[in-house]
This record gives sequence, C-alpha cells and structure tokens, in this order.
Amino acid sequence: MSTNMQKEILSKQAYSFIRKRIVEGVYSAGEPILESFLTNELGFSRTPIREALKLLEKENLVTLHPRRGAFITSVPLRRIREIFQIRELIEGEIGRQVATSISEQDLAYIEKKLLSIKERLNEQRETDKIEAVKMGRELHDLLFKTFGNQTLIDFVESLGLDVVRGCDFASKESENLILFLDQHLEIIDALKNRDGDRVKQLLNEHIVKAKDSILY
Repeated sequence: MSTNMQKEILSKQAYSFIRKRIVEGVYSAGEPILESFLTNELGFSRTPIREALKLLEKENLVTLHPRRGAFITSVPLRRIREIFQIRELIEGEIGRQVATSISEQDLAYIEKKLLSIKERLNEQRETDKIEAVKMGRELHDLLFKTFGNQTLIDFVESLGLDVVRGCDFASKESENLILFLDQHLEIIDALKNRDGDRVKQLLNEHIVKAKDSILY
C-alpha cells in the first residue's frame, strides 16, 4: 500500500471518529479540539488529523483558526428555532397518521433499549446518555420512515446535522434527558395502543419542551 493511500485511510478514520463525537454531543459548541489529545487517543500523527479537520470545516462542524486550532461550531439559535417550528407543524400529524401501521417489532426494540438505559441513568454513565439520545432519534426517524414520503424524508435529511445537534443540545441537562426518555416511552406506548390522537399530543408536547429548553 502506498504512503498516500495510508494517509488517506488514516484521515478518513480520524474524520469518522471526530464527526461521530460531534454528532453525539461529546464535544460541545465552542470547545477546542486538541490535536495532541487526538494523536494520543488514535495513535496517529498530526497530519491525518489535520486533514480530517479540514473536511469537518467544509461541513461547518468545526472552524479552523491560524495558530489557535480547531473549535466546534455552534448552530445559530435562529436556525434551531426554525427547525423546531417545522417539527411542530408536521411531526405530530405524521405520528397520528402512522400510529395504525408502525412496526410493533421496531417499537419493541427501541422501548427495550430505553427501559434498559433508564434503569442505569442514576449511574451517570456518559455512554448511556449518548445511547438515550441516539434511541430517541431512532424513534423519530421511524415515524418518518413509516410515513413513507420520500420527498419529506429527503427534506428532513437536508436539514442534516443541525436537527441532530439541536436535539443533543436539548438533552444536555440531566433532568431534560430523563424527561425526554420518559416522553419517548409514553409516545411508544401510545403508538403500541394505536392511539393516533394521543401520539400527536405527546409528540407536540415533547417538541415544544425540547425547543423551550434550548431557546428560553
């Protein structure tokens, strides 16, 4: 394998590692990314890490400052507000419509994961907090997938990481994390009971709470 190919592989690995941490909220907005820390953690030289950071800058996930290094970008509050406005308009109604057709098997899987996490949350394990946010996102994604409107799915995906990071920001506080986990379990229960009106009500309450926890 050529040296250039090896460098490219290492850069991609570093990119995937750092990006995953940003998406999962391990790195907070405004936080510096220390190259020295990453070189020790990944066992790479600085070159592939710097190449990875350049790729992340193109995605607007980090900003690079000469002689200062890389910093995690924040999502503008106006964009978060607008994203939540869209969610308030459409997501509850989607939940109401898919309540009669959503997969019981998929719901059972997410419910089992959330209940397991809930039992361990008092241990304050960072991995459980990350997993709770991830499973919450899976529930919301399942609603859109079941609805089956590809144009809408493409539109939501076009909002990209800002949707994901907005949800992560809302879950930073431990009390919010527990509340959102309980809300997701309530939504699952209503979906299992095929109660579309209840699903819509619970989703709207959940989205408003998430929005308010960031903006107010």
